[in-house]
Amino acid sequence: MIQHVCMFKLQQDDHEAVLQKALELAEPLHTLSSTKGGKTVVNASCAPENNYDLCLSYDFETIDDLNAYQNDPIHLTFKNYVVEHMVSRACIDYEK
Repeated sequence: MIQHVCMFKLQQDDHEAVLQKALELAEPLHTLSSTKGGKTVVNASCAPENNYDLCLSYDFETIDDLNAYQNDPIHLTFKNYVVEHMVSRACIDYEK
């Protein structure tokens, strides 16, 4: 099993609107057939502002499933939007 964790720090300009649009685009990610479960979470409003804003945490049976997810049009739509509006990104893929 591969755990994919990807965090994003979003730009401050129109921050709430950008975050809401990213969440909207992330909503269908958990329905992709390549995923075996997961979720999208946002930083708590009471947490430090220097934390990342948005995190994807998804499970994949194999690395091939993760690669299929990476190339799925639904994921690419999310990715293209977030890349356009992010300040930084951190990602790790590890075996469980």
